[in-house]
Amino acid sequence: MYADLGASSVSISHTIATLTSIINPRCHCIQTIDAKTLIHTTWQDQTVLFIMPGGTDTYYHQKLHPHGNEVIRKSIVTTLIQVHGLHIFV
Repeated sequence: MYADLGASSVSISHTIATLTSIINPRCHCIQTIDAKTLIHTTWQDQTVLFIMPGGTDTYYHQKLHPHGNEVIRKSIVTTLIQVHGLHIFV
């Protein structure tokens, strides 16, 4: 889950609490990721679900544009192609 500038601390804590109550910890763990890690690591390889909690999009844009946005977009497109077999032209 994205936890950096733009994501409200209240949204992050509520999302973690909700997920903790419904996810089996033996199968999945909840981890947060900051903008730098999102842009410069291969977090997608170990990620089942990526969440952008509520906040202020101006700050998301400030931290993630353009490289972070592109990493997220590519991850979503790759998942749609691999999991759902969709043909996506971007």
